[in-house]
Formats: sequence, C-alpha cells, structure tokens
Amino acid sequence: MPNRKESPGEPEPETSLSFPLETGPDKFSAPETSLKGDRTVVWDRALLKPFVPWKKLDAQPSEAEIFQKVIAEGTAYLLYQRMKEEADSELQSGWLFLKLQQSYYQNLVQNIQWSEQFLKDFPRHTSSSPTILLKGISLLNTVYGNPGLRHLGDIDLLIRKEDYPDVREKLEAADYVFSDEMQGLADPRDLNSILCHRNSPSSPQPVLHIHWNLINTVLPVSLTYPRVDLDALWKQSVALPGYPSLRVLSPTHQIIYYAYHHFKHSFNRLIRLHDLDKTIRYYQDSIDWSEVLKETHRFNLARTVYYPFHLAKRVLATPIPDPVMDSLRPKKLSLLEHRMVQCLDRGGKPVYGHAIVYLALQKGWHNKLRFLYRCFFPALRERNPATFLYLARRTVRGLKRSLQLVISLWGR
Repeated sequence: MPNRKESPGEPEPETSLSFPLETGPDKFSAPETSLKGDRTVVWDRALLKPFVPWKKLDAQPSEAEIFQKVIAEGTAYLLYQRMKEEADSELQSGWLFLKLQQSYYQNLVQNIQWSEQFLKDFPRHTSSSPTILLKGISLLNTVYGNPGLRHLGDIDLLIRKEDYPDVREKLEAADYVFSDEMQGLADPRDLNSILCHRNSPSSPQPVLHIHWNLINTVLPVSLTYPRVDLDALWKQSVALPGYPSLRVLSPTHQIIYYAYHHFKHSFNRLIRLHDLDKTIRYYQDSIDWSEVLKETHRFNLARTVYYPFHLAKRVLATPIPDPVMDSLRPKKLSLLEHRMVQCLDRGGKPVYGHAIVYLALQKGWHNKLRFLYRCFFPALRERNPATFLYLARRTVRGLKRSLQLVISLWGR
C-alpha cells in the first residue's frame, strides 16, 4: 500500500456547523461481510503509524487486532478515509476495510443526529448565556471537514462561571439531569466542569460536559499556577453563523487548547493529537505563531504545550516552525521527563505522564512534596463518611497509577 498525499486542489471546508448527509448508493448501508478478521497481512507501517502506535501491535498484526486498536485510539474513521484514498481493490475487499466502513457510517449518522439535536435544543434553553463550543462539536465540520471522521463521545462546552447557576436552572427545567458526585469533595479550584444529560428513555441523548475553565483535572494543578486569561478567550472567540449565543475559540487559542488537552490526558489516544494536527493544518496560512507563543507563555502553559507539539511533529509531521519549538522547549528536563520523552519517542504512553510535567513545574523539594501529597490527599471541603470513602478510593487509584507509571517508563 503506497503512501498517498492529500490532493492540493481539494476545496477548504466551510467554517460552519451544518451537517450534510453524504449521498450515493452505498451510503449508510456498509455491507456486512462473512470474512473473518484473523487474516494476517504485511502492512505498510508508514501508512498505519499515524493511526495506531506500532508498539501496540504484533510484528504482523491481524486485521481484527488493527481494528480494535484504532477504535481504542479514536482514529478508525481517519484510517478508513486513508484506505479509501488508496484505491486498492484488494485492500478494499478485505475484512478490515469493510468493518471500518460500517463503523464510519454508523458514527456519521450518530454524529449528525446528536449535533443537530444539540443545535436545536441547547441554544433555545440557554440563549441568554454565551457558550463556546470545544473539541468534537467544534471540529467535526470545520478542521475535519466531515462529521463522520471523529467520534463525538460527549459535547464539550465552555460557559462563564457566573452564568453556571442560570444555565443549570434552565437545563434542569428542560429535564436535564446533572452529575454531582464529584462536587463538594475535592478542592474546588481544581474542579471546573460538570456533566449532564437529558432524561429521555425513548432515545439515546448526548452527554453535555460543561466547563467554566479550560484547565480541568482532579490533580492539584492550582499549585502549578496556570494563568489562562478567560476574558481574552471570550473576547477573541468567534461567533457561530446562525447561532447568536454559540461561539468557537480563536485559532490561536484552539491550537493552545488542543495541545494542552492531549497533554492533560497523558498523551493517550491519537485522536487528540490529530485534533491538534488538523487544527494547525486548517489554519496554517493565517496562524500568527508569535501570538501563539505569546499567549502560551502568558498562560504559563509552555511546558505543557511543548510535548504535544513535539509528538505532533514526530508522529504526524505537523508543520510547526522550529523557532516555535525552540521557544517552548524547557531549558532543563527532570529525570522523569527524560524517561517520559524516551517512552513517547519509542511509541509508548506513560500513565500519568501529565503529572510528571506538573511535578517538574514545582520549584524546590518542599513544593514538589506538597504537590505529591495533594495528589493523594486533596483539600476536602466536607468531612463525612462519603468524603473519606472517596479519598480512600482516590488514594488506592493514585498508588496503582504510580506503579503503572514506573512500569511504563522503565518497563520494556
């Protein structure tokens, strides 16, 4: 399977959120196949590398193994598109291609239904509260150019913190149910989002993940002193045509956010790296890299943005200028960071990798020890049996992941 370059003559997608259905005799009816996925094929590693870390595959993986891995990585639909471009009749008659095709159209239908349902309902209930669309709902029909190429697990939204009580009241009146199990337990400075979904037993409903800050994790990141200027994010955000209350981040802030998002999840799942890569490629003719650098340093996110940029250039050949990398590169790496980079460069994924970088941001052993202590024992707002049960579960999980981190960094 030869490598294939994208056609330079393809039109750039519209920056809007319309979700047209594809047409054609085979749309939405990908054929079932009696073939089995245990066939072993000599795969072109260069073709598969952007979609699944080769370290996770056997030397000669079966089609079923590749399918399972790309589903886990979130890149199955991108691989389907790439295989479709190959125009290889033998390849396209195999089990893997037919299985990817079937999955792609199922994903396309669900994404269109969920997106149209969201655009119909959410602005109607919250029209007085401006909302910024994040991640999948923002990227599907803009940088991806196709609502079937990325899975829409939930719908991520950014609102102003002061609007949250009003937004919640209106959504609850519209039969939305909120998940409060994390609220009131950990340090409120480190909990900046909440999940909700519509109570509709008749049909599946997308989960809404409502944020009021882009920095969102149960780790004590307040100790790393991020300085994200939310006012600047809102001021520079772009209105969505046809939806007065909906907006998207500016290209500069999208690049920073999608890099941070991949970092926040410890470089897990390649689809998050594709989010960053496709955003940069989509806006590459208009990116002001000096502005990206200025905002990244101003937000105190340089170290967290550098590593996803490094991975994007190595794995996906993302066009990030070398001077940008030089400006973001840490002047000195800790021992754990050195091991993390080695792990990433050989295709591994360090569990809790983002904690390594947060730890490196702590200056002095006193602050490092305080950070580690707060990872296992957060400052709790309530003192009751449920709170201490949560703390016990968190401590056990933290110890387990710490062991996994050591194995991922030093294991073979």
